[in-house]
Amino acid sequence: MLRGRAAHELVEGLEVRHVGAFTECPFEELEAPTRVHVDPYGNVHICQGILAGNVWDSSLAQVVQGYDPHEHPVLGPLIERGPAGLANVTGMGTGSHFASECHACYEIRRALREAPEYRGVLGPNQVYGEEPEPPPTSYR
Repeated sequence: MLRGRAAHELVEGLEVRHVGAFTECPFEELEAPTRVHVDPYGNVHICQGILAGNVWDSSLAQVVQGYDPHEHPVLGPLIERGPAGLANVTGMGTGSHFASECHACYEIRRALREAPEYRGVLGPNQVYGEEPEPPPTSYR
């Protein structure tokens, strides 16, 4: 199974299916995660590149207590219908074919990063194969 940028970079030659076939996220507990990732920028990731908050803006306890995946613009559709739901709600990737759930989700999220309403919930740049963000000048 390919995740993240690996799904983007190594998909050539793999069998692909229409995005509508991917109706769940079988790899993460999005509604009640048992773990999170915190990156050097303070971002709290539910899955790599999907952000729930930032520990420099709020404590980790506050981020966890305020976590409402159904209100999150990316997680809500993923919980309801997986990458197919995210494609349907956002209009991104609806006619596309992908090798896996992760591949579909990643490619749709890469496209969504251009929209202002997804800034702050998708990042950082490195996860999406983009120019790295400058390192923090100080830690709060």
